[in-house]
Amino acid sequence: MIPENEETVAIRLAAADIISRLPQSVAHRKGNWIEESVLRDETTKEFLRKYERGLSNALQNERRLAIARRREFLTGDRGFNVPLMLRNVLTETFLSLDVSQDFPDHVTDQDTYTLTTAPETRAVARSCWRLVPYDQGGDRSKIRYGAKVYVVMTGVLDRPMFLASDIKSFSTVAKVSKQQAAFTTFHRDYRSVWQLEYPDLAYQMEMEDHEILANTPIILRHCKTGSCLSSDTAHIIRNDFGIETEVACHAYRGTRDENKWLVEVEEN
Repeated sequence: MIPENEETVAIRLAAADIISRLPQSVAHRKGNWIEESVLRDETTKEFLRKYERGLSNALQNERRLAIARRREFLTGDRGFNVPLMLRNVLTETFLSLDVSQDFPDHVTDQDTYTLTTAPETRAVARSCWRLVPYDQGGDRSKIRYGAKVYVVMTGVLDRPMFLASDIKSFSTVAKVSKQQAAFTTFHRDYRSVWQLEYPDLAYQMEMEDHEILANTPIILRHCKTGSCLSSDTAHIIRNDFGIETEVACHAYRGTRDENKWLVEVEEN
């Protein structure tokens, strides 16, 4: 038997209430059938359609969230091509994928997905990323300031998704803040290239090529537009996962905490 949840129980109870309010007898007859029976039959069929549709939608939603929150495991290695999480310094929550209602059964190569910072308590697919070098030169064993990278998600679908942004336009604007949008795409192009920078402008050149250590923040600067990945507690998103914070691209004056990220390679 398929398990019920609050949504499907509410549908069933509402339909039962409607049926209970139907008249118990009808004086007029329709051929050999009592109109009451005809009405009850039609109402029951409509209830079953709504119930099955509601149950199907509820199960689809549970499956969608389960895929997005599939368990991942961090290795503790602060290098390239290994799973890690990116925690925003201001929100103290993690860069995460916000999946749509069509996910995962109706995904096309042209689809993009918005991003949030989410209070995930463990490593899950929607919050795990890999830093992949943009070029193959130099020492690529450890992540370093100044490196250009792709920020890639591989655990949600059977194909990679790339953190990306583009010049602000009607189609590339963040829903809440109206800033330059940040999103994921299936296309590996220059929209999805980022540079890892040291937060203090006065020391950026000096810190270039230095290894990024634990508890040391980074700036993710978008190479095409020059804007920086950000998350601001003033911009709240309510989605199927709960209350989260919008992620966009915006260079806050003075390199504030909205633009700072910590690379997490171990779970607390």
